[in-house]
Amino acid sequence: NDRIKPELAKPFLVVIAVLNLILVFSGFYVFVSRKSAAVLPDVSKIILHVSQSGRILPFLPGQSEFFKLAVPYGRPLPPELSLALIRELPSPNLNLLYGISSIDYADNFMSRRGSRIVAYIGGVHPTVGEQLAYLDILPEEKAKILSQRKNLLNFSGTRYIISAYSFDENVFPKRFEAIIIPPYNISIAIYENKEARPLFYFASSVEVIPENEEEAFEKLKNISEEGLPVFIECKEADCKRLFDSRHCEESRFEPDDAAILNNKERDCFASLAMTKEGNFLNVDGQGEIEVIIKKNTLSILKTKSQTPQFLVFSENHLPGWKAYIDGKETPIYTTGSVYMGVSVSEGEHEVVFKFTYKAIIEEFVRMMKVKIGGALF
Repeated sequence: NDRIKPELAKPFLVVIAVLNLILVFSGFYVFVSRKSAAVLPDVSKIILHVSQSGRILPFLPGQSEFFKLAVPYGRPLPPELSLALIRELPSPNLNLLYGISSIDYADNFMSRRGSRIVAYIGGVHPTVGEQLAYLDILPEEKAKILSQRKNLLNFSGTRYIISAYSFDENVFPKRFEAIIIPPYNISIAIYENKEARPLFYFASSVEVIPENEEEAFEKLKNISEEGLPVFIECKEADCKRLFDSRHCEESRFEPDDAAILNNKERDCFASLAMTKEGNFLNVDGQGEIEVIIKKNTLSILKTKSQTPQFLVFSENHLPGWKAYIDGKETPIYTTGSVYMGVSVSEGEHEVVFKFTYKAIIEEFVRMMKVKIGGALF
């Protein structure tokens, strides 16, 4: 409004921003040393020493801190008490300090598909989705709801729930309990989900559906706890090349109406060798998988089976992932709304999943070309 000369406005705003960071934020946040946060807590020691692998779910870590310590004693928490509780749970992303895989994580770039699952099973940092953690009900009631969503915990590979609240031990047996923070004596327990799916497995059955993010998640909510069934999504473009357009709008495909396609197109249905038995692939889940290398961006497997199988990799299907079978690139299919899967023929094979940022950069460049082209023409 011309109250400050234009040549002074920018320096003035910079000074205000710097003072805000120094005087406001430095007093608002509580800081603790990384060394104290990195001390391996008792609960994490147990997780690291159990023979079974699997993800953990820290159940309501922030709310546990509030209801177990802040409310009963009616005073602000000393930082060391707050840290002791969130370290034992452990709160996302503290698990990274301890080398433990968690289904819940804090990331503003979390995919929508991944966020929906995290929100539905009680994660505290989802970006979208039905957030169980923030329902206006008691934590004990949230624990009961989570027990009813065991099929999603199974599918997500969540083997252990770490909680300050009790769960039905007929559903999730208690494996460990620690009493922490004397004299407050907060109980933290590890509950086991024995039916959690492994990181890699052959699906016992595979259904093929049209690609639709919301409908796929609704279908995932009702996935069976029996066996290792999955469903995969075919893109609409693939569907229209195979079927009359009206079939692409229906909930189920009709394989008998498919046209004969050139195998070089490698579209969804042709490369998966669709059978005529409804919209299911002809697999039985029988075979062996040996993990040779498992890193964040690289997994190398050896597979062996007597019949064709569908290999599931329980990791988010994000741009940048590539799959190779015996050195040749193979399509990755969105499996169970969020994870990855590849079709593997019978026999012995080397399967490689590799992540690279190249695909993300290429997509970004393509989008920028479209935007710049649109602006110019």
